[in-house]
Amino acid sequence: MKKRRYIFFIGIVVLAALMVYGCSGEKREKEERKSEIKNEYQGKDTLGYGHMYHNLPDSNISYSFEEIEQIKKDLNTWAQNTLIVDSSLDEKERELIDQGLYESIVSQQAVERVKEDRNSFYEGKNVIVNGVDTQISSAVKTRYHDKEVGKVECTVTFSGTQSGQPFTRIYNLDLVIGFDSQVASVYEIGKIEWS
Repeated sequence: MKKRRYIFFIGIVVLAALMVYGCSGEKREKEERKSEIKNEYQGKDTLGYGHMYHNLPDSNISYSFEEIEQIKKDLNTWAQNTLIVDSSLDEKERELIDQGLYESIVSQQAVERVKEDRNSFYEGKNVIVNGVDTQISSAVKTRYHDKEVGKVECTVTFSGTQSGQPFTRIYNLDLVIGFDSQVASVYEIGKIEWS
């Protein structure tokens, strides 16, 4: 009887030790996977605002004329759906658009300036956008953690009305873009100025 208890007790101790060892190994594997993901670009900056923009290597490898035309077209669509939107959108849609814009801006100071400007631009006003024109002054290919990205300097000009009064707004932007499958998407806004 004592022999059975002794074997049973040893079995429980061994089982407990295996559980502790197994769990710690599983935890260690999860931590390793997390650090691997942090070191790899996932379509959004996982290391904090500005990490990618401020760490891009310089490049003089320009996109081709055809690629620049496609990037220009895609950035025009992005600007029209992000920088200034019609007041006809409901508040929830505008909040989502604003949040996406703020998250892509590198500098926290620039985020605060953009928030303040957007509040005064829309507050109590009916904004209608009639036209958007994007001009690219520079578009070069570079790399970030073995992923090809682009650095684009551009000017986006908006025209429209604000409570019936015509307005023109010009944005000067430095952008980090992805250009996969011939479609450009904005990852980060390194510089945003307007007049």
